[in-house]
Amino acid sequence: VVARAAEQPITLAFPELFSDAWSFGEVAATVAWKLDGPITRVYADDISITYGKNTHLTGAFDLKLDQQGEDNLGLRVGVKNADASMLGAFVPGKIVDPGLYEWLTTAIKKADITSGVFYGHGQIGNDVPPGSFVSSMWYEFDNATVQYDTQWPEVTEARGRVAIQNGDTLVSLAAGKTGGLLLNPGTVAVTPEKDSARVRVDVSAPVPANAIAYWMQNSPFGDMAGVEAAKLDYGGNYELGLAIHLSLKDGAEPVVEANVRTSNGSISYPEAGLRWDDISGALTYHSVKGFSTSPLEATFLDEPVQVTFSQSSLDQAPGMTSLTIQQTGTLSVPDVLRQAGLPTSNPKPEAETEGDSQSSRYGFTGGAEYSAQLELVANRPPRVTVRSSLEGLAIDWPGSFSKKAAEAAPLSVEIDTEAEGGLGIVGQWENRATFDLLWKNTGLELTFGKLYLGDQILTNIDLEALDLGDRWVLTTRSERAVGRIVFPDDNRPVTADFEVLRLVRDKAAAKDAPELLTIEQQLKAFRAMDMASWPDVDIAISELRLNEDSLGRWSFHLRPDHQKLNIIGIEGRLKSLTLLGDMTWSVINNQETSQFSGTVHGGALADLSGLFDSEIPLSNKQSNIELKLDWPGRPDEFELADVNGNVKVRLDDGVILKSNNSAQVFRIFNLLNADTLWRRLKLDFSDLYERGVAFDAISGKARLDEGLLILDPELQVVGPSGAFKLSGSTNLEKEILDMRLVVVLPLTQNLPLAALLLGASAPIGGALFVLDKVLGDPLSKLTSATYSVTGTWDAPKVNLSQVFDTGK
Repeated sequence: VVARAAEQPITLAFPELFSDAWSFGEVAATVAWKLDGPITRVYADDISITYGKNTHLTGAFDLKLDQQGEDNLGLRVGVKNADASMLGAFVPGKIVDPGLYEWLTTAIKKADITSGVFYGHGQIGNDVPPGSFVSSMWYEFDNATVQYDTQWPEVTEARGRVAIQNGDTLVSLAAGKTGGLLLNPGTVAVTPEKDSARVRVDVSAPVPANAIAYWMQNSPFGDMAGVEAAKLDYGGNYELGLAIHLSLKDGAEPVVEANVRTSNGSISYPEAGLRWDDISGALTYHSVKGFSTSPLEATFLDEPVQVTFSQSSLDQAPGMTSLTIQQTGTLSVPDVLRQAGLPTSNPKPEAETEGDSQSSRYGFTGGAEYSAQLELVANRPPRVTVRSSLEGLAIDWPGSFSKKAAEAAPLSVEIDTEAEGGLGIVGQWENRATFDLLWKNTGLELTFGKLYLGDQILTNIDLEALDLGDRWVLTTRSERAVGRIVFPDDNRPVTADFEVLRLVRDKAAAKDAPELLTIEQQLKAFRAMDMASWPDVDIAISELRLNEDSLGRWSFHLRPDHQKLNIIGIEGRLKSLTLLGDMTWSVINNQETSQFSGTVHGGALADLSGLFDSEIPLSNKQSNIELKLDWPGRPDEFELADVNGNVKVRLDDGVILKSNNSAQVFRIFNLLNADTLWRRLKLDFSDLYERGVAFDAISGKARLDEGLLILDPELQVVGPSGAFKLSGSTNLEKEILDMRLVVVLPLTQNLPLAALLLGASAPIGGALFVLDKVLGDPLSKLTSATYSVTGTWDAPKVNLSQVFDTGK
């Protein structure tokens, strides 16, 4: 039979294969049949059909109907110049998985099908077992748009080939675009599953940095990477390999495997001022298995680093996972400070720095290895942890905060990027400090939970720094200090005003001998401080306390200069006493030297007891002391054995207290043990000195020469019952006495008592009585005796040298 199209379209249907009948406008075919007993065979091999305006179909079929056996069908359908709208009609929906049929007819939104062929062969009928009819087809497409999943950007301008075999579909993509990327050749495979089908997409593409932001916003990559990833800026070139496994079941989560490779990548985090350059390596992410273990190489703060990614399940939250990004490397702290815009080197001639180009004005030298970890969990703030042993980093800070490069001092810091009000930093520095820092746009809040200072542990120290535009204001409140410090942006002095400042005298620590430095080491350390770059500082302390003692009100001005620190306008008001003076700390004759010049005047000298941590065994009403001293080393390295200078003293109207160890008052003036002297004189005037030995005035001058105190010319003690006049010297280090003591007494009517006072025997006492009667007033007015004072401070030897000495 030869068939030709008539006025009415020809309809062709295969109800067991295709959902709808086909209607054709132009048909040309030769159909033949053959009857062979119970077998009827109908076939055609030259079918030519026009479908729509431009689509041309060719085909053939061979139908075998066996009344006593199996019915079979062979079918071939070719197509040219078709489009995606025809897929629903020409895909055998009766035998293809429903999920696959839906995906083919909905995911392929647009396509020009340049050519294709369908083949089918096998047993047909109502009772045939599954798989009895085998079908396959292929078609080539161009200018296609495919939305393989609603969560991912669609593929446009796609060109390739589709092959289907018994429901298994393979789309070979020769070219295409997606999300601004030009795709390399790739595949999309669809395989039937029970009650559904699975789609696997394998594509790759070069990724310019400017396309990453789009993918973060318009694909699951954004959720995978987290909110912070959207704030990053990317640079360089990348190669992306993407495998997506999609189950066509409703609600099924896709499985994604992404491989990113680069040799020149860069990532910056503008909010934190962080940047990674020279990124190289490959990173593979699997949404079920997690990340590959191979690290990425990069440069961070001009230092090489390695970055690894890992993913783990949360025991406390089943079904939730955490993403951990870990970075390891080494940081040079001076370089980090320099990149942060802070000056680090000491601007002095190279001869003065002795070539130490790595020294830092902040006390850091060298660098340390570290490990930084970022943990990301959905619906939780990012957690950043930084750890380092600090080995390799030398820190030149005061006291326990200093460390040598070879010393380990583990530091652990946890950063909260979503802390209320700013950036939170909680840290623990082993055996040094625990702290909690909140960095805000207007400044910072810092609390030291513990602060280790030698054997002391300070707790709960609150600091707040506020940026007021033209100045920073630092306030502090703790058990040790309450006050505020103002740091102006211009050349005005820094001002430090304290309501209370508490110092602690650590007697145990004072006994520990510090490491001795050579003269060269001292000079190097002094010059490294670069005092010329220090700001001027004005300091006022309303109440200074030392342990439990109040040291009164103090103020002074720090005026740094080239290789010199001037401390001027020192004023201390300690109860009834006032200290005024100036101090310098500098290099003199190539030696580190401290100098003080000033006065102490006012009331009782005993008001200094708290300052010396020793009770002063005298009371007086008026004190005047002039000091001009210098000693080698820092101001806090004051040692009597090394002091040079001059001292002038006058104390009025007082008592050397008997209740105390009177030797202490003479130790203050570095003289002698008065108790021993009085015992040597064998006095027992309890009515005169029940409280002690009264004096009208103590005055004198002395020179200090490298620990030797020389009375210049003498020390005088004048009292109601006599006077002392002491000359000579004492070694302040060895506590050795070499002095001459003159005791001057008014000769009263009780001459035997005066003789006893002078250590004389009874006949001399009688002679004194006779001489007084004969000579009258001259002898009555003044009588003296001279003693030699030798030995040590603890065991002075006082020997009578001469009686009736004039004291000259």
